Amino acid sequence: MLTGYVVGPHGEHSAPLPRSIKVRVDTLAATFVDSVGYYALTFWTKADSLTLVGQTGYGPYIYPEICSGRVKFAVARRVSQDITLDRCNPI
Repeated sequence: MLTGYVVGPHGEHSAPLPRSIKVRVDTLAATFVDSVGYYALTFWTKADSLTLVGQTGYGPYIYPEICSGRVKFAVARRVSQDITLDRCNPI
């Protein structure tokens, strides 16, 4: 199981609108974060490491910019990994 929080570029926890930030692990699993930026994913793999990606821009909202972040992590039975949305592009 992989759990963690999506945080902003200065370490602040996100308080996103419902279904506005999606988190995915390669092509294995994906979910949306909750109202405090928390996510939990369950998946199975034989890989030693994977890439976690988070991105804003989902849901029926108007966005001035789309932000994303990615981090590589070592696979273990239980992993806690925060992801920072440190790349933003205006729309």
